[in-house]
Amino acid sequence: MKHGGLAALLGIALAVSWEAGTQDDLARELPRIKPLKPAAALSSFRIHAGFHLEQVGAEPMVINPVSARYDADGRLYVVEA
Repeated sequence: MKHGGLAALLGIALAVSWEAGTQDDLARELPRIKPLKPAAALSSFRIHAGFHLEQVGAEPMVINPVSARYDADGRLYVVEA
């Protein structure tokens, strides 16, 4: 039983280590985008004809968003960490 627990712990440690390495590799592949002020950010998007983009929140109203959803009535709910 003692060896099974040790093997499981080693497996978890290796999985976590591998996952962290994968995230580091992906971070190097993604482009680094300079942060923009909200007004400048809106103008940096390319929008197809017939569509529009609206800002619905920015700092300090929203600091650390982790999830956002619209309900059936079109209301936006944002979860912060």
